[in-house]
Amino acid sequence: MDASATSCARVVVGVDGSPSSIAALQLAVSLMPLAGDTLRAITAWQHPLAFGLYAPPVEYDYEGFARQALDQALTEAFPEGTPPRVGEVDRRVVRGLAAEVLIQESMHAAMIVVGSRGHGG
Repeated sequence: MDASATSCARVVVGVDGSPSSIAALQLAVSLMPLAGDTLRAITAWQHPLAFGLYAPPVEYDYEGFARQALDQALTEAFPEGTPPRVGEVDRRVVRGLAAEVLIQESMHAAMIVVGSRGHGG
């Protein structure tokens, strides 16, 4: 067994603020292999596609909205704060398609947890 296998692992959870993603956060904590592992909660965002000839830019903070949704989901999942079993909660808001972001993050994760159906369908 190499040294990386004995160190704290990272558990990745895809979060979109839906009830199933909140349940995924709670499930991830209960399934964490070791106490002290890192819980990485990830929300992906992207600019909406524009159809038609021209779409004027809209002053809207998509990243800020995604960050707010992630914070709210974590608060809803863990109203009493970070569960004792979790070493660290790493909050990530990443621009990109959710599936692509989660695939990339899974490369270095001990486990990835997602809800059964979120806001994206």
